[in-house]
Formats: sequence, C-alpha cells, structure tokens
Amino acid sequence: MSQLPEVREADATPHIAAIYADIKESAALPQVNLIFRYLATYDGVLEWVWQALRPLYRSSELADAADNLTRSIERPGLSPLMAVLAGDELATCKVVLDSYNSGNPQNLIALTALVRALQRAATDQSSSKIVLTPRPATAEASSVAFPTLPKRDEVSADNMARIEKMTARHQGTPGVIPSMYLHLALWPSGLEATDIYLQPIIVAPDWQPLVASVIKQAGETAVQLAPCIKLGAQDLDAATLVEVGRTIEAFINQTIPELTTVGRLIAIE
Repeated sequence: MSQLPEVREADATPHIAAIYADIKESAALPQVNLIFRYLATYDGVLEWVWQALRPLYRSSELADAADNLTRSIERPGLSPLMAVLAGDELATCKVVLDSYNSGNPQNLIALTALVRALQRAATDQSSSKIVLTPRPATAEASSVAFPTLPKRDEVSADNMARIEKMTARHQGTPGVIPSMYLHLALWPSGLEATDIYLQPIIVAPDWQPLVASVIKQAGETAVQLAPCIKLGAQDLDAATLVEVGRTIEAFINQTIPELTTVGRLIAIE
C-alpha cells in the first residue's frame, strides 16, 4: 500500500519543528496529526495554513465544538481495549487515544472551516464574525509518557497486514495509513481486539450514515467559524494548491470523520 508523504516530527527541520511545537501547544496535544505532517512536505503550505488556523486552535470555540462533536457520537459499550489491556499498558493506550480523540475533531472542524473560508473568499462573500475567546489553560499534563508513533517498518509483518486490512475498510484518502492504528500496534492484543470489534460496525449499513452525521455537525460549526479565519497572502504554485486542496477535502469528507467516530467508539473512559 502506497503511503501519503509526511514529515515526521523527528525528521523536521528547525523551522518546521517550531511550527509543530506551536501546533501542539495551541491544540493542547502531545503530537502533530498526519494532515499537518503531510502539509509540511510542500514548501510554504504548512506555514500558510497554520497562520490562518492558529487563532481557531487557540480558542475556546474550537475546543468546545470539538468536545461537543465527540460526545455526540453514541457509544454502544465499553472499549474493547479494556478487555485485553490493564495497568500501565491500559494507561498509556488511554493517553494515546485521548490525543487522537482531541486532535481529530479539532482538525475536522478547523480544516472544514478553512475550506469554507476559501470558498467565501473566491465568491467575495462577507459574513459577520464571532469573537473568538482564548481557550483556558490546559490541565496538568499526564504523568504517563506519550509513546513515539511507530514507523511502518518498525511494525511486524502480521500487525502491518492487520492495519492494512483495517484501513481498507475505510473510504478515506488514498495512501493514508491511520496513525491511530499504527500507534495501537504498540499493543498487538489491543490492535487485534480493535480490529475484531470494528469489523462488523464498519461494514454495517448504518456506518456511513453515522459518519455523515459527524460531517454534518462539523460542517455546521465550520460555517460559523469560517469568518474568523484570516487568509494571509500566499505565492504558492497553483498545481500544489490544487493537490493539497484535493487531499484536505478527502480528509474532511471521509478520513477524519471516520477516525473521529472510530476513536470515540474505542475510547478508554
């Protein structure tokens, strides 16, 4: 399976690393999600996107909307991970899933708002702005160390085959191996339990309507937040913008909403 290009945090130049650090601080996350690692592969794109989105990520409006979106997804029961993990393993896995369950809904809403802002600029539409309020200081960081995301070649062949099978069930962006699944490979029994648990859910007829409801709620919030986005001047290659725009659209129309839903279903609470 081909892989979407990315700049991993460990491989980032000092300039990109500084942006990554600001993303993590602004979004209150211990890691940079894949969409931003992908944007960093293009000269100037991550800088332009982050300049536009930074005020949203530092606002209570985005944080609250992301939390509301996550909690609107109904859980059928306890996380399958609680049946196979315990102690330190369960605590570390919870820290990992909590990161994705915070980052994915924030990214879904913010990137959808960016697309709406670009559409508004293209049609020269004016909208009244809501006033963004700074998000409160985050709670004290967890004492549990956040584990490094494994590379594909660090995952066993059996686990990688399972991850690719899990990925194939989704209708997301071509070449995207969900980082959440790669992270779960740190606990092979947890990855297996997640695979078994999700398989009947994702192939069921009500899966796509569930994902569509997540997209709809994120879109409604994004329409409200889009006027708060100030698009900076940019001198980017037109072909690059088309390619990046196509990938962002694929992320917000399937990849991120699916993984937002998955993350909620397997969350350790």
